[in-house]
Amino acid sequence: MSKAFKSKYKGFDADDQALNELPGIIRDFANLIGQRLEGLNAKSQELIQIEFNLTSIAEAKHSTSTNNSMKRLTWITFIFLPLTFISVRFNPFYSVLDTSLTN
Repeated sequence: MSKAFKSKYKGFDADDQALNELPGIIRDFANLIGQRLEGLNAKSQELIQIEFNLTSIAEAKHSTSTNNSMKRLTWITFIFLPLTFISVRFNPFYSVLDTSLTN
């Protein structure tokens, strides 16, 4: 490609040295673009990793909150379930053995 460019525009510039340097300049430019793309790729990978870490932290906080709610519910059940059983069992108006209510 650079040879075709050189041969096509050879007559427009008397400085052959600049035309001889053109392939090297194009190579350097391609290398520079490649390095910048690699840098952008590395930065985007870092940003993806940071986003993943932030999401994991948010999920851990939500899990801790759910865990605390389950702990609270367990304690409430531990206290009130036996009390409910006792209050029903010893209720003077309710007897499991009393068959007069069913007639």
